[in-house]
Amino acid sequence: MEISQDRGVDLPTRKIVHFIIYGALCISLYRATGSLVLSIVLAGLYGLFDEYHQLFTPLRSGKMSDVVIDLAGVCSGALLLWKFYPHLPQKLKNWLKP
Repeated sequence: MEISQDRGVDLPTRKIVHFIIYGALCISLYRATGSLVLSIVLAGLYGLFDEYHQLFTPLRSGKMSDVVIDLAGVCSGALLLWKFYPHLPQKLKNWLKP
């Protein structure tokens, strides 16, 4: 049985989606932990270990370039929180509290 990647989705689209998903992961971890630094570290470690795991998965490869894209998404999510949190409506601030 052969596992193939979806040929209907091009490489830049997959990388952009990875970037967005890791930004969302960072924001979700902030909601869970209440710590921006901890959410950055946990999301970054998840990206690193995910690529390491792919080294042992058939037909997959772990790439440092993917780790960099994941970390850029994490940092962007953290930057959005840091920059816009003071300006969020109170209802959304309450939702982000752990």
